[in-house]
Amino acid sequence: MATRPKNAEAPPYGSWDCHEELSAMLLNAPQIGTVARLAVGDCLFRQGQVLRSFHLIRSGVFHSRILRPDGTEILVELFGPGAVVGEGPAFSGAKRGTSVRAVSDAVVSSYTAEEMAECFGQQPEIAVSLIKLLGLKNRMLLDRISSITSPQPLFRVASLLYQLANHSSRQSADDNSADHLPDVSLSHEAIASMTALSRVSVTRTIAKLVDCGAIVDAKKGHITVDLATLREVLKNS
Repeated sequence: MATRPKNAEAPPYGSWDCHEELSAMLLNAPQIGTVARLAVGDCLFRQGQVLRSFHLIRSGVFHSRILRPDGTEILVELFGPGAVVGEGPAFSGAKRGTSVRAVSDAVVSSYTAEEMAECFGQQPEIAVSLIKLLGLKNRMLLDRISSITSPQPLFRVASLLYQLANHSSRQSADDNSADHLPDVSLSHEAIASMTALSRVSVTRTIAKLVDCGAIVDAKKGHITVDLATLREVLKNS
């Protein structure tokens, strides 16, 4: 059975995992911020808004999407427990570049730029962690752009599945689970949106990953992967 690879290189998709240092500090500071519950479909913020707040996801899953001028949407990122979202525009005052919406019931903590500025004086380690997070996100954005320009659909799809499955595997390890084959809950349409591919290309690529054993089971909207094999696919792509 597959387990999470040790010392695996960070794939080019997703910034969820790089939030851990900052989110741990915020989780351990309940006196900061405001806790709110959201239902499926609720928005944290919308593209184009100017807001001076950012959010820590305590539970639930969110999609980050960009609305293009032609009216179509691109699924940019998925965020779950421990992720921090919206911190860049909160401090810069820039317009939000994406809309972030709950795809499950969720609980979040919200923080204003003003209250965090006061907090930095008392807990400078939070400011340092926030700066690190912004740097990591910028690096991952460049990696993602590089990956999307790759002509190989196999690399794009495998990179995305690896990132999401790797996070699922880490959660299972935290729960002291035994050998675990992680799952990814994404439709072919969502994968196509996140990888800038057509749905047909995604379906064909998933079939190839099934044939090589990187995907153990592929049902509608539900994919079970073998992380070790998927990592080998990425190395050879």
